[in-house]
Amino acid sequence: MVTPGNITVTGSDLLKEASRIRGFSGRDDYDLSSFLREVDTVLEPFRENANTRLFVIQRYVVTKIHGEALNVIRPLGGNSTWEAIKAELIRNFGVKESYHHLYHRAISIRNTNTEQMPADVLTKGLSSAKHFECILSLGVTRI
Repeated sequence: MVTPGNITVTGSDLLKEASRIRGFSGRDDYDLSSFLREVDTVLEPFRENANTRLFVIQRYVVTKIHGEALNVIRPLGGNSTWEAIKAELIRNFGVKESYHHLYHRAISIRNTNTEQMPADVLTKGLSSAKHFECILSLGVTRI
């Protein structure tokens, strides 16, 4: 049973979700980046248990790969990791990100620990050690 925050999800629910992964054939009807994101999301709760993760990959993920995409991963063998399968799919089909997705990834806000803010050099008085650390992390060089 997985309990992220206040939500409780059973193993049965996770396997049902895995069975709902859309098939991928390498054609334009379903893009690779969406398939990879969907599989990564489904596999996330199984990261701690390698045997269960391998079972889900073999039973639910590989069975969703068809056509040319299946021909591409077939040489990897039956006990391939998701990382190997993913790398082979990307190598052969590329990731075609939509403009909308790339835009939102580019402007996504990332929380940074206040002790690791490189911009502090521009806004605060710092010790010399911290000053040079911030300058280096910003990539500022002497001309």
